[in-house]
Amino acid sequence: MGRIIFQKEFDELVQKKMVVDGIDGGLVIGRSHNDGNIYMIRQLFPEKIFEFCSNLQGGEYLICYDAYTKYKNRIEEINAYKQKGDKVDLFDVCKCSIILTKNEPDDKFILIDHRGQFVVNKRATSKFLYEIDCINKLIW
Repeated sequence: MGRIIFQKEFDELVQKKMVVDGIDGGLVIGRSHNDGNIYMIRQLFPEKIFEFCSNLQGGEYLICYDAYTKYKNRIEEINAYKQKGDKVDLFDVCKCSIILTKNEPDDKFILIDHRGQFVVNKRATSKFLYEIDCINKLIW
């Protein structure tokens, strides 16, 4: 389990615009792991307690809970892709859901579904962005 904060602290982060809603999923734009990660936070229901539960990096795709449960096998198959060298098609990026975490001086945190979500690695995201985004939108 990660660091715990209470509702008041969470509300302060929201007020400072340091939390972006990632519950619906999308392509994550922000720091790499080498540059300090992007941290995810989730509410621990039914309490008004929040947990910093994991991290990801820009270029990865955060899949929403419903899409992951419906298309789990295909998503995990895609995520097994690890080859280097694939470039993201900017046309696909323009059409896909985006989770923008860049903020100065500090990057934003991503609020995720309390039931969990799935992170597709950067290389697989580059190769399969259009398909991943369609799956995430439950239109596949």
